[in-house]
Amino acid sequence: MMASIRTGLRSETAALVALCLLLIFFILTLLAPWIAPHDPVQVNLALKLKPPTPDYPLGTDHLGRCILSRLLYGARASLGFASLIFICSLGIGLVIGTLAGYKGASPTRC
Repeated sequence: MMASIRTGLRSETAALVALCLLLIFFILTLLAPWIAPHDPVQVNLALKLKPPTPDYPLGTDHLGRCILSRLLYGARASLGFASLIFICSLGIGLVIGTLAGYKGASPTRC
């Protein structure tokens, strides 16, 4: 089974690229506390709306907060909720599919 998945991914370059991007995104969000350059909630009005600099790679917002740090920490929450919803949906689908298979019916007729 794993061999067929690997063969399928090799033949589908778009799927492989998407998988790599998702893995990079997940790794970046997991490492956010260590790679975020600044505290995402620290307000510094002296730095408001600054353009990108080496110290603030994506600039600052209207309250002087680091946009890169806010993106990394915000992605953690988003991916956490998305993962929770995925696991719940997977569990519900597994139960419905198992019951439908056991009864020998289509899931829409259960």
